[in-house]
Amino acid sequence: WKQRFGLEPSALGRTIKVKSTSFEIIGVAPPRFLGETVGAVPDAWVPITTQDTIYPGRDMLRPSPDGQLNQFLWLQVIGRRKPGISNAQASASLNLTFERFVESFAGPGLPEAQRREILGQRLKVQSAARGASTLQSAFGLPLKFLMALVALVLLISCTNVANLLLARGAARQREFVMRLAIGADRGRLICQLLTESLLIASLGAVAGILLASWAESVLLRMVEGISTGPASIRLNLTPDLRVLAFTLLLTVLTALLFGLFPSLHATSLDLATRMKSGASGPSGESAVRRFPLSKALVVAQVTFSVVLLVAAGLFVHSLSKLTRADLGYNRENLLLFRVNPTVGGYKGPAIARLYEDLLARISALPGLRGVTVSR
Repeated sequence: WKQRFGLEPSALGRTIKVKSTSFEIIGVAPPRFLGETVGAVPDAWVPITTQDTIYPGRDMLRPSPDGQLNQFLWLQVIGRRKPGISNAQASASLNLTFERFVESFAGPGLPEAQRREILGQRLKVQSAARGASTLQSAFGLPLKFLMALVALVLLISCTNVANLLLARGAARQREFVMRLAIGADRGRLICQLLTESLLIASLGAVAGILLASWAESVLLRMVEGISTGPASIRLNLTPDLRVLAFTLLLTVLTALLFGLFPSLHATSLDLATRMKSGASGPSGESAVRRFPLSKALVVAQVTFSVVLLVAAGLFVHSLSKLTRADLGYNRENLLLFRVNPTVGGYKGPAIARLYEDLLARISALPGLRGVTVSR
C-alpha cells in the first residue's frame, strides 16, 4: 500500500495483478501486522481458494486423484481455544480426528512398515501467541551456543575489571586510611566504590547496546546466507523495553557482584597497623590477604579464556572441514540455478520438453564443458 499506492485511501477497490490473475484490494493490514509466520513479510494476502493461480500446475488443496499418499503439508492452522480448554485437551481431540483421517488413507494394500509410519503421525499443538515459525528449530541451538560464548566473554571482562578494581583499591588504601581516621564511615566508602563500579558497568552497557544495533544486521545477513528458500528472513531485532530491562538488570548485577568484593576488600583496613606503616605502602599482612582473591580472579580469567579459545578453535575446525567436504565431484567452475516450470504454466509432458530445450540452448553457449539437469 505504501510502495505501490503511496498510502492513498483510494487504493481500496482497485485491482493488482499477481502472476496473470487480477485481485481486488479489499483491505489494508495494520503497520505492525506481518502475518502469522515469524521472519516472513508478505506484501499481500490472497484467498486460499486461488492457490492454483499462484502456483499453477500444483493442486495443494485436494487429494491426489491417483491416491498417492505424498501430499503437500503447507498450511499453518491457527484456532482459538474455548475458555477452560487446555492445550492437552485440544491436542487429544485434534489427534483423535486426525487419526481417523489418516486411517482412511492407510489401506490394507500398504506394506506394514509404511502403514505403521503413517498411523504413527500426530499433530503437535502449541501456543500461537508468538506466531508460527521454523526458525527456532533451525537456529535455536546455534544461537544458544552463541549466547554461551557471549556469557564467557562477559565473565572474562568482568573478572578483568574486578582485578583492576582490586589493584586500584590497593593503590588507594592510604586515602581510605586517612578518611577512616578522620571519621568517615566504611559504608559510605563502600557506596562510593560501588557507584564507581556501576558507572563502569553502565558505560559498558551503553557500548553494548550501540554495538547490538549494528550487529543485528550482520547476524541477519549471516542467517540469510545459510538459509534455504527464495525469500530472505526478516526480523525486527531492534532492542525493545524487555531487552533494555534485561541489560539494566545485568548491569546492576554485574556492578554489585564484581564491585562489591573489591570494595569490601579495599576498605577492610587495620587503622593502627596502616597508620604505623605510614607512606611505606601496604603492609605485608594486607598484601597476603589481598593475594588469594586476586589470584583467584586471574585463574578464573585464564580458565574462561581457555574455554572460549577451545570452543572457537573447534568451531573454526568444523567450518574448515565443511568447506573441504568431498561431494563426489569436481567443484571448480560450477554454476547452479533453479527453474520452476509450474509457475509459468507448464504441466505434464510440457515440463520434460522445457528441460530438453533448456539443455540444448545452454549447451550451445560458448565456454561450457557440460550441462545437466536434476529433478
